[in-house]
Amino acid sequence: MKRAIFSIVLVLVVFTAVSASALRCENGLVDVGDRSFEVLKTCGAPVSREVIGYTLTKNGKRELKMEHWVYGPKDGYFYILIFEGGVLTRITDFRNP
Repeated sequence: MKRAIFSIVLVLVVFTAVSASALRCENGLVDVGDRSFEVLKTCGAPVSREVIGYTLTKNGKRELKMEHWVYGPKDGYFYILIFEGGVLTRITDFRNP
């Protein structure tokens, strides 16, 4: 029973995730293409920050560090920012169920 409930919650989180083009913070707006130091200056420290992997060259060597930053909750939403090589590549938001 617990497994079924967990599965349902996980599916809801995945399907309610929406891609956002920008994130408004106290000190301004951040958008895809901004550098990580600009996001830190504008939004402050995230509640969670972790390295999720590396992009790979054609030879399979590590190239750019990929990071996952989480901000929120803000009005019931969490915002996930994905960085590749210190550049913001994607902003996703989701409502905490």
